[in-house]
Amino acid sequence: LARAPQPLYVESGGWEEIWITCKLDAAICFCLLLLFELARRKTSVYLCRLKHALPDRKPKDVPKRHPFAWVVSSSSLSDDQLRHCVGLDAYCAIRFLMMCRGLFGWTSLVSITLILAYKHGASHLEGFYGLTLGNCEHVLEDRWRLWLAVVFTYAFTTAAIYLATREARHYLRLRREYLRRGDGAGESPQP
Repeated sequence: LARAPQPLYVESGGWEEIWITCKLDAAICFCLLLLFELARRKTSVYLCRLKHALPDRKPKDVPKRHPFAWVVSSSSLSDDQLRHCVGLDAYCAIRFLMMCRGLFGWTSLVSITLILAYKHGASHLEGFYGLTLGNCEHVLEDRWRLWLAVVFTYAFTTAAIYLATREARHYLRLRREYLRRGDGAGESPQP
């Protein structure tokens, strides 16, 4: 009895499984962006500010309804304008996402150094595994390559803690200002 071919099954360690993973991730990304665009047409991040805010607090540049119009309008706002339009909580969520983008963008660039170091490891593995730490199995010849991974891990952890602490302090400063003075539209959180 012959087994039916499995389209997503490939032998481990080849580039085929990397390409399949990339294709699946791209398809998931496309579906999530499509879902976001469809949901965006029903509600807006500015919805509360559009309905209930004072005239000077309403967003000046509400994105048009064509796909990805929000990218242009959101990138043109300063931090103060963005916080003024979307409120403190949404502003801090956006800043957190931008912090993650910067951290993982930096990590992606630095990881190229790791890949190049692993590529010339003493194990001489072929395919995808030739670009991983698995190519550095000979401890005596590849000691510095192993330490490179440790240094990278500590640098990443230090950067993540520093950035998270910086964002937390920024949020704390803004939150204290809000509790002290309100949001600038005459609405005070304190009775």
